[in-house]
Amino acid sequence: ELNRAKNYAREAAEEINGGLSNYRAENLIYGHAAEAPYKDNGNGTLTFTFTGHKPGSSIPTAKSIVTVSKDSSRIAVEDNSLI
Repeated sequence: ELNRAKNYAREAAEEINGGLSNYRAENLIYGHAAEAPYKDNGNGTLTFTFTGHKPGSSIPTAKSIVTVSKDSSRIAVEDNSLI
């Protein structure tokens, strides 16, 4: 469930930032789920906080905070701030 939630969080950030032609999440969100930048909220949800950048660059352009229910039935972009 953690890996699926991580993928949904990344996909939500990709969508809100204009798709893969405009945005790539930081590497931690692509790696092993246990190493992803997340917090278990203790209420059946996980919150992922990560940055992203334009393709071909490593300079962060956005910070996303996405909360996903453990069963992946709810996905909410809590914040998506430009850096």
